Amino acid sequence: MPDKDKKFSEQFIHFLSSLGKTSLNTVDLYLSKDNFLPQTSFQFIDKDVPCVVFNFDDGSEIRIDITNVTNVTKESSYKYESISFDTFISRVPPFPIVGLDHIGFNLPYFEGVHPTLLKLREELKNTCLYHTFPKHLEDEPWDFIIPGTTEEIDRSVSVDYNQTRKPKFELVSFENCSTPLVQIDVQLKGTYEDKKKVFPEAIHDDFLRNMWVYIENDFGIDICFVLGEVSERDWSFEFAKERI
Repeated sequence: MPDKDKKFSEQFIHFLSSLGKTSLNTVDLYLSKDNFLPQTSFQFIDKDVPCVVFNFDDGSEIRIDITNVTNVTKESSYKYESISFDTFISRVPPFPIVGLDHIGFNLPYFEGVHPTLLKLREELKNTCLYHTFPKHLEDEPWDFIIPGTTEEIDRSVSVDYNQTRKPKFELVSFENCSTPLVQIDVQLKGTYEDKKKVFPEAIHDDFLRNMWVYIENDFGIDICFVLGEVSERDWSFEFAKERI
């Protein structure tokens, strides 16, 4: 993320600090097992636009700017209001953060699957546990990298999909609106009903019992905390037949 607002950067890192190892402008997120890969981090740097960087063992990298390249402007069909990060963190204390399911980014595209996503599938599939979203659950092009061991990644051993594998990393090509999005799916103590009262501006999903809280920012994107309930059950088993 661009390090444009020092207060915002510090608040953001502090909010996630229980979920990883932090420095002044970075949080390296804890994995559900020490020998899992990849390591996922948030970092605020001197850059104009948000981006995601995939770093490889040989020192090479792939950098993707989180921008709208479609020349299309489309408003979201969902009703919500963004709130300031100050407001967000002032309301969160009754619901302590206890876990992180996944983080990720959404790139707008309106003519099939985003070319960047198609390219990333080929570039990343041999270096991580890259999966398409389970087809029996959803028909949209939501991809996931789930954490795994070196042996699982190089296919020396089979993947045990019954293990908890967090944090997952989501890559989305979406048509809902033209604003790119960064999402952070966290588990908070407290009931869905109580959080719904505290965050009336959010998009509320009564079926999944979570909500999408949009945060005001100066980066030209949407930043969204997806607030879910605490659960011991991981859903990695849904990916058993979806590795590419």
